[in-house]
Amino acid sequence: TRTKRCSQDITCQPDGAKCIEGRCVDLCVNDTDCTDGYYCNYGFCEQYPQDVMDALSAPPPDAQETEKKPLKVGIGEVLLDFPVGVSLAGFGARVGPHTPYRKTLGGSERVWDKPRVKAFVLDNGLKRIAIVRTATGWSTDYLISRAAWDIYQATGENWINRIVTSATHTHSYPGRFSFWIPDRSMGVLGHGDYSQEMLFRHADAIAKAVMAAEAKLKPAKLAWTYIESMDPDRKVHQYRRGEYETKMDDSMLTIRIDDMDGKPMALLFNFGLHGTHSNDTAVTGDAPGAVELIAELKLQELTGIAVTTGFLSGDSGDISPAGDGSGLDDWRKIQQVGLNAWPVIKAQYDAMEGKTTSDVDLDIASIRAPINREVLGYAPGEFRDEDGNDYLFGAFQCVVTGDEDPSTEYSDGDLGCIFSAQMLSGGVPVSPFCKVRISLLRIGDLGLTTVAGEPLSKFGRDLHQELLDAGFAGGHVLGYSQDHHLYVMHADNWLQGGYEPSMGIWGWAEGDYFFSVTTKAIQRFAQQGGFVEDNGMVPSWWPWPDDTVPPTRTDPDDAGAIIQDVPATVERSTMVRFFWTGGHPGVDLPSFSLEKKVGEEWQAVVNAAGVPYTDILYSSMTWYRGDYDSDHTWELEWEENTDFPVGQYRLRIDGHFFDGAGVEEYTTTSSAFDFLPSSRMIISNVTMTGSQITGSVLYPSGPTNDDGTSAFETLEAIGYLWHSDRVPPYLPYPVPTDGSVNVSISVTPPNGGTTVTLDPVTVTSEAQLDYTFISSRDDQGTESTSTASIPSGVFSVDYSAGPSGTYSLDITVEDVNGNTGHSVVEVTKD
Repeated sequence: TRTKRCSQDITCQPDGAKCIEGRCVDLCVNDTDCTDGYYCNYGFCEQYPQDVMDALSAPPPDAQETEKKPLKVGIGEVLLDFPVGVSLAGFGARVGPHTPYRKTLGGSERVWDKPRVKAFVLDNGLKRIAIVRTATGWSTDYLISRAAWDIYQATGENWINRIVTSATHTHSYPGRFSFWIPDRSMGVLGHGDYSQEMLFRHADAIAKAVMAAEAKLKPAKLAWTYIESMDPDRKVHQYRRGEYETKMDDSMLTIRIDDMDGKPMALLFNFGLHGTHSNDTAVTGDAPGAVELIAELKLQELTGIAVTTGFLSGDSGDISPAGDGSGLDDWRKIQQVGLNAWPVIKAQYDAMEGKTTSDVDLDIASIRAPINREVLGYAPGEFRDEDGNDYLFGAFQCVVTGDEDPSTEYSDGDLGCIFSAQMLSGGVPVSPFCKVRISLLRIGDLGLTTVAGEPLSKFGRDLHQELLDAGFAGGHVLGYSQDHHLYVMHADNWLQGGYEPSMGIWGWAEGDYFFSVTTKAIQRFAQQGGFVEDNGMVPSWWPWPDDTVPPTRTDPDDAGAIIQDVPATVERSTMVRFFWTGGHPGVDLPSFSLEKKVGEEWQAVVNAAGVPYTDILYSSMTWYRGDYDSDHTWELEWEENTDFPVGQYRLRIDGHFFDGAGVEEYTTTSSAFDFLPSSRMIISNVTMTGSQITGSVLYPSGPTNDDGTSAFETLEAIGYLWHSDRVPPYLPYPVPTDGSVNVSISVTPPNGGTTVTLDPVTVTSEAQLDYTFISSRDDQGTESTSTASIPSGVFSVDYSAGPSGTYSLDITVEDVNGNTGHSVVEVTKD
């Protein structure tokens, strides 16, 4: 049949074709529209690379395993290698500097808690499976395909159907890894425009983490717990979708992995939580990252063992972090969520003590399914625009305005879609949205299913029930896993409109199609075990030119040169700033560690589990201050809390630079500095009434923009550590009332009477204090003040005062960690 003549695409598009060389050429939508050896790439059948096909169709790593054996587990952890300057994934209008690593969205400029990829490889003699917590905002099929290709190149093992990913969905990890539309600038959708370099960096980290975990396989035991409500007081997460009244998924799955002696190796937890507190230019794991990191640090302190934790996102699509409304800034909100989650996580960890077993069934199923109008069930004339034209390849930004009346809903033909996918893509189907990847896992009697995007609460809970109905003792959902189709929900939820459904592309039928594919797979999986069902789909693969940004040179004599050193003495809760010359961000992501002088030697600072003190913690921020050309200045900001051990320390930086011929290493250390207790504890509101002297005691705020002399418009915290959830971070916070803070007072009566030293007392109570502080200072030094009511520790000392007059009180306070404060106060007794 001859193709129709055309002069422009609009002539062909009603039939889903494209005008090429004067003829309407039919476009493929799915890989099944192409002949063997070819796949559908944005509407055109292209030859699938034979070497990739050979690698990703090779036998899996467990192909020769035929006998069930006691469980083995290996854990691999790899720092993500990325350039500071890359756009971050998650927000569609994020501002930031113009850098070589951004396009459409602004770039990043600093790194807080440095991202890590974590792989947990499980092997029971029959199956070898890797659960990978990626350092991304979401997962894609191409990301897994590329990682599997990298592993095959290194080992000859094909992991394409043995890797299960789960992204934390922080909105502040490096983006530009998600392939969208060729020749279209689509970064404003929240990820930055696609970069092959960034995809390769992410895939490389996943591959290295899996290989590292496989190399560390050792006998292990496992157990899991499930609780229906992990956060009834909404201190960790909260429901955010007012358009759809449903029960928020507050459940939590926890998996504990021990060695054969019952000592913990790993703890994984899976529940719903968004990572949306930070819209800054800093790379951070946000609230999900804080849940993981704080639990890891707490467990390491508790056990003295280098336990690895992993946050696996659950039904997070309609669930926000609970820090909003706390009065804290973003940095503190993030940590607060992690601190609030820890007691719940610890309780589940404790509940599995002594209950782990090495007799664990393992199995996995992998499904790829096409997405098109036919499989979604849209008849001609359904899912259409206002003019009656079918959305052939989907539509975007539909049902934007939410409808909170459950008795009404959007209707077809009046969906308000801002543009069709054809308009978005230049007339071709968007390949990543034309197939879906789903996996199922069995771990003992626990069933897990992945969701290719952001599952909303009811959708996830219904899948959970399907797993239980199929015979699993427990079931849960891994979100942001294996693939990404934005928010995933049932049709009735979609038709209520609002932000979440507006971010989909295939309309109201997409979520229920995914649900149908998954439930059929669950039934098959429960009855016959693991399988691979590709339905003619092949692992995603995109030809794309190498867009690696070439690094610029650093003079070898300058690499590691100190630009600004640290002061000789540093008090707790103050900020240290250290500047040096490093390498171009394309090759340099400097690593910070802390060293302490012990005797005559410098030793790495480690925690109770022997884990080094590094820049994965919240105590440091690393900035790139250079210009990506001739200036490669880096800065480290560092602070520590009021209980951090005193001593002589130095900062150590390890990095890389390009010398014009290749990449070389450099190391630099700051000068030694004495780290001292704080001498700035605050004594306030001292009064003498009757036979008592009373007063308030507070810790000083963390670092702020008030250095005592410089102008500032509004008082703000410039540090990052959490100190208290009861006051804004730029204000002093209350000391403990457990008797650990001592107060000493000497009293000099009026007219030069004899000074009396009173018996020391401790702070054992608390009261609100109207605290006045400098809130701004102009260029002429004129200061403005504000007053805030804040909680403070209170002391009370018996003193039988003599005659009326003015008494001089010399007051010293000291806490259990040696932090002190001193004030001489004059009070008048009538």
